[in-house]
Amino acid sequence: APLQRCVDFFTLHLSPFLSFERRPMRLLRRQALRLASQSRARAPAALLQCAAIVYGSRLARRRTDRLLSPLPLLLDTALRAAYACDRTDEAALDLVTRMYKFLPERCAAMAEAEDR
Repeated sequence: APLQRCVDFFTLHLSPFLSFERRPMRLLRRQALRLASQSRARAPAALLQCAAIVYGSRLARRRTDRLLSPLPLLLDTALRAAYACDRTDEAALDLVTRMYKFLPERCAAMAEAEDR
C-alpha cells in the first residue's frame, strides 16, 4: 500500500511538472537514483520512493501510465538504484528485492519490445 500511495502522489503531482520538461523520463530517473543513494538517517523514506518509481513503471500498467519508459530505461534505473543504495539493513534489502520483482520476466520484456 505505501508503494501505491507514492505512485499515486507521483502521478498526481509530478506528472504535470514533468510534462514541461524536455526529457522528463531522464529527470525522473536521476531523481530515483538520487533517492536510492540517500542515507536512512537523512531521508528515511527515500528508498521507498525510489522503489515506488520502479513499481509505477512495471509492465502491468498501461504504457501511457508508466512513470518510467521505455523498458531499457526502467531496467537500467532499477539496476543502478540497487548499486547506488549503500544501506545494508533488512528494510533496504526488502525494497531492493521488491524492485527486482517488479521488473518483467524476459518473455514479457521481449513481447513489450515487439509491441513497440
